[in-house]
Amino acid sequence: MGARLGTKLKEKIFKAVGDRRPAVVKLINHFNKCYSNFVTQFPNQTLADFNGTLTYDMFAAMNLDDPFWNDGLYYHCKAPWAIDPNVRTGINCVLLLGRIQEEFQLIAQELSRAVGWAISYHKLLTSNIDYLKSLLHQSDCPDSHIDNIQMVGMNRKSKMKCIARELRMRLLSHQTIVHDWSDDVRWLWGVCQPNKNKHHINAWIELMDKVRSIQRDWGLEEDSVDLVDEEVEEAALDVNGDDGEDAEDDWVDEIGYDPANQEEQINMNNETERNEW
Repeated sequence: MGARLGTKLKEKIFKAVGDRRPAVVKLINHFNKCYSNFVTQFPNQTLADFNGTLTYDMFAAMNLDDPFWNDGLYYHCKAPWAIDPNVRTGINCVLLLGRIQEEFQLIAQELSRAVGWAISYHKLLTSNIDYLKSLLHQSDCPDSHIDNIQMVGMNRKSKMKCIARELRMRLLSHQTIVHDWSDDVRWLWGVCQPNKNKHHINAWIELMDKVRSIQRDWGLEEDSVDLVDEEVEEAALDVNGDDGEDAEDDWVDEIGYDPANQEEQINMNNETERNEW
């Protein structure tokens, strides 16, 4: 036991033995009685390295590596796992390694979920931004979900610009998170994921390439703290009217359709709005 304790813990134990001498003496007397009964019944078995009666002075002089402190001695077992402190320490180390492996598996699962969310959310934002930009350049386009969003004082085109601006700000914020995660994700993926899954890191690398490409297109340098350059944004989105700062978040947040399945999503959104409004 002493080999696994530091100096401070040893000092605390010895100090407690000295401070509680009456109680310790009482326990020693009880031990001597039990030991005497044990020797009477099993004269050929030894309990510790001492013979006779244990005294307080003998007890206080024992170091913490003395066989007296080995719990395995009291189970009449001679197997190494029971009496050898090094073997018992090794068993604990093996169990600890098993627990560490379980933790790595849990980290690997959470890492996969986080990477999947980052990729899918980035795809959702970029697809919606591209869809809105395509509507802005159409002179005659059918009604869409945007026409049913209530934004006071804005016509159809202004609403599109406002929502596109908000989505772009959220995309840049998300890209900042992705960039901050990048080094940790790549390191954790290499040490936590099983070999059969390691090639999936290519999806994360592709996402980082898209992030850098979008930031270059928008005139943002890597590690830039500014979320957006106003002149570049106005040129990209043709924002000359209301910037949408007065729009209510609940109205803006309702955009969330998938351009790949626009008609079906529009019907679902219209049904939801009829129930809400």
